[in-house]
Amino acid sequence: MKYFTKEWCFSKLDDQEIEHRLESYRNYVQNIYKKLPFVLKLLVQNINLHDGKLETIYFSPDKKNLILRGVFGDLESHYFELEIEYLRIKNEKNDLLDSVFKDQEIEILSDEIEVLSENLFSHRILFSTQKYIEIQFEDIKFKIQNANPKDYEKSLICT
Repeated sequence: MKYFTKEWCFSKLDDQEIEHRLESYRNYVQNIYKKLPFVLKLLVQNINLHDGKLETIYFSPDKKNLILRGVFGDLESHYFELEIEYLRIKNEKNDLLDSVFKDQEIEILSDEIEVLSENLFSHRILFSTQKYIEIQFEDIKFKIQNANPKDYEKSLICT
């Protein structure tokens, strides 16, 4: 994680540093926005993964695809089911995925997108287990639909 680290998520930084990181990431996203594929533009600008509860993780080594599925949202914006599929992953490591996802009841605390090259992107995700992964991929797709608030149980708060 470059911007939204464990220190950022667990209130180990002063207010000035928190604002600096938020502004730095906003500026970075603004600079790379034109380079992002349409679906990644939607993800980075319109979908908040914070406090999302992951329900299913599926990795296909043959296809080099990773699917994350869960329930996201809050009482204000409402809840939604989201399935993100990362296509043509470049840094797949089964042992890393197994260690991060061995507990299926985890939440996403923060995430950040980065452009690595013309057709290679990175999505870094920090989880409630205080572990994080970096997914390097060539393309991405997602499915989204409304969810019932009962499908979501909040277990950890990140301020």
